[in-house]
Amino acid sequence: MLVVVGNNHILKKLDWQDHVVNKLGSIRQYSSKTVCGLRIFSIGQVIGESVYEDDFRREFGHIEGAVAVDLDERFAGWKLGIVESVAIKREEVWEQLLDGVVVC
Repeated sequence: MLVVVGNNHILKKLDWQDHVVNKLGSIRQYSSKTVCGLRIFSIGQVIGESVYEDDFRREFGHIEGAVAVDLDERFAGWKLGIVESVAIKREEVWEQLLDGVVVC
C-alpha cells in the first residue's frame, strides 16, 4: 500500500487552466500509466476554516467528529474549498477530482 498525502497531490486529475505554463499531471495520472492494474482511491480532506466557499464544510462541518463521504452524483455542483486555490479548470468534484472526502 502506498499512501500519498497533501490536498493537491490526491486529486485524480489536474486539467490546468490555459494560462498555466508548466502543466504537469497528477500523481494518480502518472501512477496509472506506470503501473498496470493499480487500484487507486483519492480521498480529500476538509479541516478547519477556509476563505473559500465549501459546500462540504457548510453541510457536514458542524457535526461532531469526522464525517467520511463517498462521492457520487448526489454531490453534483458542490464546491470544495481545497480546489478553489489551484489553477485547474473547474470540474465536478465527485466525477473528476476525488472519490471521497473526510470532513473534520
